[in-house]
Amino acid sequence: MVDYPLVGRGINRKIIQFLRDKVLYPDQKAIYIAKGKVVGVDNVEKGVICVTNRTITFYQPKKKKAYDYDLTKVTNFSYKRGLLSSSMEIHMDSSESEEKNVRSIIIQRIPKGKEEQVMNLLRQTIKERKKFENEQKSKGLIRYGFSFERWGSKEEAKRWLERYLKNRGFVKINGKWMTEQEYFDYRQRQKGLYKYIESKVEKWGTIDEILSHLSPSQFEDLVCLLFKSMGFEVTNLPYIGDYGADLVAKRNEETIVVQVKKYGLDHRVGAPEVQKTLGSIWKYNANKAILVTTSTFTAKAYDQAAGAPIELWDRKKLKKMLEQHLPTNLIEEKPVPNYLFMQLEKILKSIRSRTISYADSQTAIRMEFQVKIKEDKGKFGIKHKTLQIYISGPIEYVSFLEKAVKDHIQTIPIELRSHIIKWLNDNLRYELEYVHKQHPNLIKN
Repeated sequence: MVDYPLVGRGINRKIIQFLRDKVLYPDQKAIYIAKGKVVGVDNVEKGVICVTNRTITFYQPKKKKAYDYDLTKVTNFSYKRGLLSSSMEIHMDSSESEEKNVRSIIIQRIPKGKEEQVMNLLRQTIKERKKFENEQKSKGLIRYGFSFERWGSKEEAKRWLERYLKNRGFVKINGKWMTEQEYFDYRQRQKGLYKYIESKVEKWGTIDEILSHLSPSQFEDLVCLLFKSMGFEVTNLPYIGDYGADLVAKRNEETIVVQVKKYGLDHRVGAPEVQKTLGSIWKYNANKAILVTTSTFTAKAYDQAAGAPIELWDRKKLKKMLEQHLPTNLIEEKPVPNYLFMQLEKILKSIRSRTISYADSQTAIRMEFQVKIKEDKGKFGIKHKTLQIYISGPIEYVSFLEKAVKDHIQTIPIELRSHIIKWLNDNLRYELEYVHKQHPNLIKN
């Protein structure tokens, strides 16, 4: 394997040592390092090109863009004081067309006369790398890990992955790994508890407790959520002139009209309500109707519904459907109000700085973390604002992000805290999905 890279004009030992110590992973070997000329799509004129056994990377000064090439596609730039980069693997041994792509990139970016020399070094390094991999596989070893490569037996790999997931706070239940939030929700669900809001206060309660405290309009919202959880697109109808229906639920070719009745247990739903709900089928061109109540139905109501395209859901049936389909959290997520955008942007930028300060240099230099407010003109020239958050990089970034958020959480205003926590949980879920994707044979139930 190449011990010392071929270097171009303007490269000294200090730059080489910096790349080795702070930028490249242990299994990356620098083959060629030189000052770049025209780099990336923005024609940045200054930068350093570093060709390794698996990457072609351009590093540029702060506020400029850097790209790594994996033959056909380019990643976005990352954020880091000093140098910027991202990391993509290249595989030249797959096909002649891929080697041709690498060659074209090198010819475009490397000073004239050095192309063949660098290509020969690249081929030699990849050949030696392939030999090493075959030797490991012949010993019955497998490759595992994420950014830092490891080799070992399948049992060693399984033990490593188990330790990684436990150290990251993931929990294994019945052979399935889940995040801490998912585990908490799972335990609450096992107790038959759901999260809801009463008098602007978040609470946990059973379905019976929730049904007892809901107003008629809140009960309609709950049934609307139920049908959305069942995969329907739901439209709320106006309270006046609804023609016997409160909701219209559509899924594929199926259209259902839904009427809800929030009554006490001593107030049973009769035949007139059934007849009125049936009438709404034709009004909304539906396939059938469902009449839902927190109470029960009279015998005449069942007689009226017999043979008709209508289902009667009493309290028992409703509870069964809620338990089967509802998420643990019944609180509808609302977008961040515009007047809080500036405050949220400031908080996220602070979290970004803390995340990068915690990260090791290899992770930090490959991260991209953007926070910005985008303003568009909507109908009638009305301005519409959206807060855009984009974060990517080696999967290790999630652990540093989690630490940064936990450091900030007590200082974040209550009205923004749930949005930050949800965003963090989305990243933790992404990390777990990434682990499954990278090690499918090690994480099988």
